[in-house]
Amino acid sequence: MDLGTRLLFFFSALGAFNALLLGLYILSKRSAAIKYKLLLGILLLMLSVRVGVSCFYFFENIPTFFIKLGLCANLILGPLLFYYVKYRVQEVSVISKKALIHFFVLVSLLVVAGFTFDFAIWDRPIRYSVHGLLTIYILASVITASRLLKSLFKAKGPTLDQSDQEIVLVLESTILVCLGFVVSLYTSYILGPLWFSVVLYFSFYIWISSEKRSQRSATYKRKLNQQEVVKFKQKLEQIMDQQKLYLDPNLTLEKVAKALAVSRHFLSQMLNDNLKKSYAQLINEYRIQDACQLLEKNVNFNLESIAYEVGYNSKSSFFSAFKKVKGVTPAQYRSQTEV
Repeated sequence: MDLGTRLLFFFSALGAFNALLLGLYILSKRSAAIKYKLLLGILLLMLSVRVGVSCFYFFENIPTFFIKLGLCANLILGPLLFYYVKYRVQEVSVISKKALIHFFVLVSLLVVAGFTFDFAIWDRPIRYSVHGLLTIYILASVITASRLLKSLFKAKGPTLDQSDQEIVLVLESTILVCLGFVVSLYTSYILGPLWFSVVLYFSFYIWISSEKRSQRSATYKRKLNQQEVVKFKQKLEQIMDQQKLYLDPNLTLEKVAKALAVSRHFLSQMLNDNLKKSYAQLINEYRIQDACQLLEKNVNFNLESIAYEVGYNSKSSFFSAFKKVKGVTPAQYRSQTEV
């Protein structure tokens, strides 16, 4: 391998290597307990596998097993991107059973196909099917984030907060990477890995710049006076008590902001800076308050039924939230109230 070829290999593999490190870093952080960050970490790992396999495939004759692995990573990219965007947009912090079943079925089919079909089948029908499904997932992700994307083209300029900007950045970067590989099919296959390195570093630069702007704007952010805080708190309690928005299992920060006739950014600022709690904490407190009343009044009421009754999608998320708010499990709370 001459010097020019070595440099080409180095720069094409650089993005895959850094994506691997970044994905592992995100997964190793405690914040990865937030499910959308877990999905982002795995998404970066799958991109690293996809690009890494393409890079080695261009320079070396690698076993067909690794080519299949690259195709599998390419397919898993789709649902990872879709659920990442969906959970970020809807402010969901727990992966649903439906999503877990989705991933389990998908991975199982890939494993079975890997052992059942030879490479000739993978090279044509399966490869085309993978690319087709990836396209469908990307379109679904774009539709899910359509509100955010429309905001970028408003006449007065984008009105996205820091969280929304991150969603759009991940979505756009993934689409650009996939388009780069499509173009490489008609030019040179090594263009895909090289393009990935460019997109990765450019996206990282945009993210760092956005973080710095956010920190500067936070320094000058207007602090609400006590009268405004009290007025807002009263309005929030009134909305929650009368409309019981928290009983909606698909309730989002945006829906609450709309009910209060304020912007999403204002509501987030109010909760974090003035009420010293996150959106998830606020909703959990209201839901657990209702759950406690049901536990006290309905001794024979099933715990899972109570979970769904107060707005949770699963018993596990209800148990977790209850323990965090009350310090005991729902069953322990019920036994205490019976004494």
